[in-house]
Amino acid sequence: MKLNRACYFLDQNFAGDGEINQIIPSSEQFPLVAANLTDSYRRSKKWRSSGYFEFPGEKSLVIKEGAGPEVTITLPETSYSSRSDMLADLQASLNDHGSTTLTYTCSVNNVDKRTKIAATGVFSIISTNALSADLCHALGFTSAADYVGASEYISEARIIHSYEFLRIDLGVDGNPQALVLTGERNTKLNLSAAATVIIEANLTDNWAAPAFSQVVPFHDRTMVLFDENGLAPVPYRFWRIKIVDQDNPDGFIEFNKVYLGTMYSPIRGAATFPFSGSVDTRENQNTTEYGERFSTKRRKSDIFSVDWEHLTVTEKEYIMDIFERYGESKPLFMMFDGNGVFSSGPEFYTRMVYFTSPPYRLNNVKNFSLSTQFVEVP
Repeated sequence: MKLNRACYFLDQNFAGDGEINQIIPSSEQFPLVAANLTDSYRRSKKWRSSGYFEFPGEKSLVIKEGAGPEVTITLPETSYSSRSDMLADLQASLNDHGSTTLTYTCSVNNVDKRTKIAATGVFSIISTNALSADLCHALGFTSAADYVGASEYISEARIIHSYEFLRIDLGVDGNPQALVLTGERNTKLNLSAAATVIIEANLTDNWAAPAFSQVVPFHDRTMVLFDENGLAPVPYRFWRIKIVDQDNPDGFIEFNKVYLGTMYSPIRGAATFPFSGSVDTRENQNTTEYGERFSTKRRKSDIFSVDWEHLTVTEKEYIMDIFERYGESKPLFMMFDGNGVFSSGPEFYTRMVYFTSPPYRLNNVKNFSLSTQFVEVP
């Protein structure tokens, strides 16, 4: 009998459990708010960013109206919870400077999500002035030459945010063992291939120099990072998921569910092979008298069957306690192949599932076996 020592229950989410949400986002778009990330009952609910911009110091933009003098517009040291708020502040500053004879509008170009600055007359952006460098870069204006001779300019680069984050305060020092970021079933994450996701931890809520930082391996459907000994070398109270995806063509990023918490696998007992699975297409098919098939397509769900052998009393009771906590209607995460032995990697078989009632058998004194089935949340 071959054993699968890397089959894990992800059974305690420090980020929240649907009733308690511990996640503070950098930005969000109502109704796609961060509270949706821990609502395990509704997988389709999601969080969407709205464009977080952080200016650690004052940012300036030097402009010139027609043949007039150069004027410096300054934005304060601050942070914005949306790209639209930042552009509104820039627009107000452009329109409020004392010598203006024009009316300015700052917006996001609908076609490609680039920054657009327009005015009611000809003006210039003096990007070669050193004062303009930081703000031009933040807005996506990357030309080595000044922008002159027009009443509208669209940035070369698409910069949708400085970065985004999802911050979690554990209340006390803790060291989660697993991180899972996922989207809808059968759907890729709303991240570009250039995105970088980092898990950070710190003793305080000051993130200038976090004590712990690690890049999460990129995967286009589910992103996973885990360590049975804890993600960080030591426990920390504050944790943060930092996402940098400035050139995302959709203009935002999305996650459906976030898990940051514990993982459990028996020590003496273990899941055994064969590992069985099937697919529930959830389709209603009708066949015409000519043999043509018509069906209503729905999201598919994988069904996994896992047998456990050689369980101690403590291990059997712990698994039964997980079932008591989740039952058959509250989803949990399972990692069926943590070592990537029979798949492309641990993320492939990390799924959000329903736990069906597990029958158990006492083979001899203090030696239990369990048969479990998990149905993927569609």
